[in-house]
Amino acid sequence: MRVPKAVPRVLLAGIGILLLTLFTQSAKADVIYLDFACSGAANCGGSVVTSSGDYSTTGINLVEGSGFYTGSALIASAPFTLVFNTATPGAISLDGTLGETGENFVGTITGFSATPGFNQTNLTLVVLWTTLPADVSAYFAPLGNGGSIGSIIDLSTSGTVTSADFTITPTPEPASVVMLLVGLLGLGLAMKRKAAVLA
Repeated sequence: MRVPKAVPRVLLAGIGILLLTLFTQSAKADVIYLDFACSGAANCGGSVVTSSGDYSTTGINLVEGSGFYTGSALIASAPFTLVFNTATPGAISLDGTLGETGENFVGTITGFSATPGFNQTNLTLVVLWTTLPADVSAYFAPLGNGGSIGSIIDLSTSGTVTSADFTITPTPEPASVVMLLVGLLGLGLAMKRKAAVLA
């Protein structure tokens, strides 16, 4: 019995779409994230300096609100200090203080934009977190390091930060994508060989 040539191709395409769907859903990981934020100049306690189109800060106070860092009776919320400079290569760090000392994140700013508004500027940073604390890496595993888009709103006249929000989510490791593609290629070759044998 001959198998029409189109059947293996349709079967391969269906399996590929199924695998990509499964991979995309796991890589999304919408329930795994860390959220660092502050609201109000007194709580944020920092300012952003502008120089030659770049933005930097020596420290903005943030707290982690997604529940990963629960704080304690002495620390109502987990305190972190955000430091960054968008000048190439853009550098950023988020360092734990008090009870979270040693919980340090280090990353690279891969892009940024500043949007002026009514008496304020909205600064959006695109960040790839290259170094995560060990417990966060374990929490994100096996999905890799963290990527995020963070927005900092500061007053355009003085640079005082009025609010900030950073969400760090896992990003798929390049090795996972390569393994998926190699698997699909191998499946395609196997289907082609089987079709040739049946023909």
